[in-house]
Order: sequence, then structure tokens, then C-alpha cells
Amino acid sequence: MKTYRILIIIASIFWISACNLDTEIYENLPADKFPENEGQLESITLSAYTEQRHLLDDWGWWLYMQEVTSDFLVFPQRGTDWEDDGKWRVLHRHTWNSTTIGVQSMWSHLYSGVVRCNQALEYFQADSEAATLARAEMKVLRSYLFYLLIDNYGAVPYSESFSNAESNPYRVKRADIYNRLITVVTEAIPDLPEPGTVDNYKISKAMAYMLLGKLYLNGAIYKGDSNFNVNDMDSVAKYMNLVINSGYQLESDRLGPFKVDNAASSEVIFSILGDENADDGMRHNFRTLHTLHQKTYDLQSSPWNGCAVKPDYYEKLFAPNDGYDNPDDNTSVNDEIVDQRASAFLRGQQYDIDGNELSNDNGKLILTQNIKADIMTDATDGAAVTRFSGYRVVKFEVEIGSGPIMNNDFPVFRLADAYLMRAEATLRGATLADASADDDLNQTRTKAGLPSVTATLSEVLNERGRELFLEGHRRSDLIRFGLFADRNWWLGATESGEGAERRVFPLPQDQLDANPNLNSDPVNLQL
Repeated sequence: MKTYRILIIIASIFWISACNLDTEIYENLPADKFPENEGQLESITLSAYTEQRHLLDDWGWWLYMQEVTSDFLVFPQRGTDWEDDGKWRVLHRHTWNSTTIGVQSMWSHLYSGVVRCNQALEYFQADSEAATLARAEMKVLRSYLFYLLIDNYGAVPYSESFSNAESNPYRVKRADIYNRLITVVTEAIPDLPEPGTVDNYKISKAMAYMLLGKLYLNGAIYKGDSNFNVNDMDSVAKYMNLVINSGYQLESDRLGPFKVDNAASSEVIFSILGDENADDGMRHNFRTLHTLHQKTYDLQSSPWNGCAVKPDYYEKLFAPNDGYDNPDDNTSVNDEIVDQRASAFLRGQQYDIDGNELSNDNGKLILTQNIKADIMTDATDGAAVTRFSGYRVVKFEVEIGSGPIMNNDFPVFRLADAYLMRAEATLRGATLADASADDDLNQTRTKAGLPSVTATLSEVLNERGRELFLEGHRRSDLIRFGLFADRNWWLGATESGEGAERRVFPLPQDQLDANPNLNSDPVNLQL
């Protein structure tokens, strides 16, 4: 009988540069017996799940490629800090190319996850409940990664095999991959756990419903259609009905899903595990906090004084309901309605952990809203402007005494998004929703303390901006709403063309050099 030596590896495959092998060897088991228990199952699947951690920082780049290319986040160069060979600035200005580090690294890490899933699937051949569950999990996780690949790169190589994968694959039409993903996920759903019965970093039926909803919501983009298809929108409504009726609950604290201990959040459907002791993970808090904030949170080392919310984004979506008169003075409160989510931004005078004002040689640490440009120098702007400009984004709770890698789990899908997706689908023609677009839109507004409004597509996009920032949705949202090529929010960008070509990233140059078939179109696919 054929047997397998079970390995956890970082695999190399046709489109990924070879990596070192980390091997953990188990006893030889017959293929029709593995896995025998939950521990053996997780010995393989966990590495596929935790591979996603790389996507949250500048190893895998996915999160920042979604946020810095949008109207939300900017990494301004502060003197000589954050110049980094321009790797952040090209994302902000939309001047990336095939050699941009984010373009290359995101591709490699997404495919590394695909490889892990395909390899795991070759281990799980037994006719058992545990193996059936594992196969369903890995197929849906692989489909999620391919969803990110077609969302970011369009037509890409597609494979469902590890051992029989082509060495130099051709790309597959984006629409064909889209259709295949819908089939694979739909077929896997009956074998997945019910919502709420497994940890939310694992695949459940609700996660699969969310993934299908994302695919259908963006179907017009992926299929190259000029209009949104009503049948697609009805599919969004159908799957969001299932999610919303699965028992998840919106938290009364709108920043609750981002706490350090958010693993048990009532609205998180699928997440990426955070672990401060892992080799990689989300480092956003250290990237955004000023160096002096070490004294605010008793951090293990000094933060890096980097990214901030773009001024226009804050002014449009949060300033009218943040409770302050003066944008840079957090003592001048007023009686306006306050959006809970505005507390995700640090602004004005900053304090240490004991409530004392923070200051240094540049003066008092007063974080100001305005960022003059994406390149600031001490010589022309002054040290205080260079170092203190920009409201810092701390949507994810800053853990007292923490280091750079965060313990907070990263919510990939959560209930708030399901309500807003269903509202959008209804406004785009769906008739199957269990609630009106007004009711769905106002679910999050009401929880955040804002009054109800009449649902329009513009209001949905605005609410998505208030609710889902720094969760990896903004670039895709702007593309779907036809606004990604709008240069009104680019600091230092140059006007040139419609920008349609920037709706997908170019194929990475290192992959083109390794595989000449990526640039070929052997059957007139019209990629």
C-alpha cells in the first residue's frame, strides 16, 4: 500500500523562488488512514493558515498594497526616514512597476500559500470524516488565495496540484479562474463546519459564504463586464443572508473586533492568527506610532514614526463626527455626534502612560492632521512638521508592553462587511435580501453612534470607509465603484491618463524572468 512521509515544508514550485525546507517528520501512515486525529490534521493545515501572516507586513505586502494605493493611508518620507528606496511612495503615487518590491513579494507569498494548500490536499486522501473536512478547508483556503491573486493581478497561473504542477505554466483567464473558484467553494461547503463551531482562524461554512459573496460582488470586474449582473447581486444577497443568520453579532464597541484578545469576537468570521512570538506578522502599530509613544504604551522599544491617515480621508469621513472643534486640538471638544470609530486615530497632544505631555527637541508632540506632501524634509518644513504630521492609525488596540509583532488577530471577514455587502447588492439590483438596504447600511452606523441615513451607493462606500479601513478592502472597493484612478487624493502624484491599467498590478519581473510562458498567450486568451 502506498504510504506518505508527512512533512511540513515551505515548498518551492514553478512560480516561486526556492525556499529553505523546515521539516517535521511523522511516522509513515497508509494514505487511507491519514489523518487519524485532529493533531495530525493540524500538523499539515496549520502551516497553510499561518502562511497568511506574511501578507500583513512587508514580507508579503498584501495589506499595504491595498491600503497605501488607496485614498486611506500614506507613508510620508520624514527627512531621511521612510525613504526606503521609494517603495512606499510608488504605491501612493501609483507609479509602481514590475520590479516594485510589493508587486513581487505579494505574488510570491500568495502562491506560497497556494502551494501549501495543494501539498496538504495530496496528504488527505483517506475516506474519513477528518480527511474530508481537511480537503474542504484547504480547497476553500486555496480559493481565497486565488481570489486575492485575480483581484490584484488579473490573469494568473492556476493549479490545483502540487506534485503534477507544471514547471512553466501559462496564465489562465481571470474570468475562467473566477468561475472555477465559485465551483470549488460551492462544492466544498457541505463538508465544512457550521459557523461558530470552530476557531475563527479556521474555514467554516460562513467563511465560504463570505468568499462567494466577495467573488459575486466583484464579478463584473473579474469577468470584464460593463455592468453589474443582477443574478450576481442576488447571489451576494443569498450568501449574506446565510452569514447574517448564522448567529454572529455586531459588537457594541465598534473597535472591539480589533482588541488584543479579539479571538472570541462575536462578529469575526475568519481571521489570521496574531502571535508576538512568530517570525512574522502584523507590525502596523510600530509603523504608525511616533517614537515617543513608547512612553504611552510602555513598549519594548521605540516605534518607527511612519504612516498616517491621508488628510482628505479623515476630513471627509471622520472630522464631522469626531467631537472636536480644532482639528489639531484634542481638548476643544464640542457637542457634535461622535462616531466611536474616530477614536482609532491619534491626534493632537500626546501623553505618556501616566498622563504627562510628551515632548522632545522639536517641541510638544502634537499630531497634526495636515501632511504637506509625501516627502517632507527638516530643512524646508521644519523638524516638528516633518516628525509630527499626520493622525496615526491605531484601529488595532496597542497592547501595553508589546513589541513590534502584534498579538491581535487580523479579521479577514466579519459581520459588518456582510451587512454592507448586502446593502450594496440590493442597491445594484438584488431582490433576495432579508432586509432593506437602509436597514443594512444603518446597522454599523447605529452601533457607532451615528444617525440613520437613506441608503445610496455613495453612502455605502462612505460607510465602508468608516467601518473597514485597514482591513484590506479599500483598493478593491474603489475599483468596484470606479474611483481607483481618481487622483484627487494623491499627494505628489502626476496626472497621466485614465489609469485603467493600474487596476491590476503588473506581473512581477522576477517571475517573468524565471518563466517566459507568463508573457505568452498560446491559445489567444486575450488576457
